[in-house]
Amino acid sequence: MPTRPATHPGAPLPPSTAPEATRAAHCFVGTCLGVVNGYRSPAQVRPLLDPARAAELLTELARASGRAGSPRRRAPRPVVRLLRLRACEPR
Repeated sequence: MPTRPATHPGAPLPPSTAPEATRAAHCFVGTCLGVVNGYRSPAQVRPLLDPARAAELLTELARASGRAGSPRRRAPRPVVRLLRLRACEPR
């Protein structure tokens, strides 16, 4: 009966992502979640965006924040939370 090799043959794993890139990704996603949840203004995201795509993303964030729930409800509205973030860098 054939057995499996102890290690998986193939390309070696790439080096881990730089800590600066991971911190930047967490900062960006956290700011976007603040906009979606209604805690931040969409203008606070603008300095973090690529100028060529800023209008597109700000439109999407405004649409998502409007969908989060009605402010007239008595119960606290549900918030969007980050469960996991995996950052990678292009090869």
